[in-house]
Amino acid sequence: MSFHRVGFVRSPGAPLRTLLMLGILSLTPLKALAQDSDIHSLDQLSELPRLADARQAGRAINRAYPRSLQRQGIGGRVQLRFVVDADGRVDGSTVEVVAASVEELGEAAKAAAINLRFVPGKIDGSPVKTMVLFPISFVAGRP
Repeated sequence: MSFHRVGFVRSPGAPLRTLLMLGILSLTPLKALAQDSDIHSLDQLSELPRLADARQAGRAINRAYPRSLQRQGIGGRVQLRFVVDADGRVDGSTVEVVAASVEELGEAAKAAAINLRFVPGKIDGSPVKTMVLFPISFVAGRP
């Protein structure tokens, strides 16, 4: 399995900063998804998917950051895996927490993911479904 970073965004927001990085998995380890021949791997794409609007993504993630954790100054990192459809929307049924430093942040990241929009990956100019790995860092702001 290989990983390729295709974007990085820092969303300015007081009292919170959210860091986003977008990556693509070239092989899908999930058995159910591997059977879906409509989901393409990195090596098949002529154009990689990317966030359609980084500010919108930052706002969606900021809204999902649990206020109780923000007040306590608790941040953390979450790795999500999901399919971006050919229309650039996240397929909510595929959103999976791969790793989370704080369980509550994992659930928050999943909730935010369904609101993210992408420019889909393409093969020869045609948009296709693509599996992505999407790390999110929740960083509590300093007073």
